[in-house]
Amino acid sequence: TYETLAAHYRAEVISKLPRRSILAPSFIASFPPGSDITSVPETCGVLSEREVTITRMNVVQLVGEMGEGRIKAVEVVEAFGVRAAIAHQLVRTLSTP
Repeated sequence: TYETLAAHYRAEVISKLPRRSILAPSFIASFPPGSDITSVPETCGVLSEREVTITRMNVVQLVGEMGEGRIKAVEVVEAFGVRAAIAHQLVRTLSTP
C-alpha cells in the first residue's frame, strides 16, 4: 500500500539524518499540525549556541565572518544541515533521491 511505502521512505530519510539531530517522537508530537514551530531549531537543544548564531546570520554576514577567518565553511554547512534535519522532522522538508 502507499502507506507502507511512505512509511518506508520516511524511515529511510530519518536514518540518514545526523544522529545528534534526531528529535524525540514525544517532542515532535507536542507540535500538532498548524503549530508555530519557528523557534524549535533554536530552543530544542540540538543546535549549539554557536550554530544558532551561524544560522541566524544572513549571507553577507556569513561571507564576512568566513573571510575574516572567524567561521569555517564546514561549520556553516554543518549548522545549516542540522537545522534542516530538525525542520524536516517537523514538516517533512526532505525527499528521497
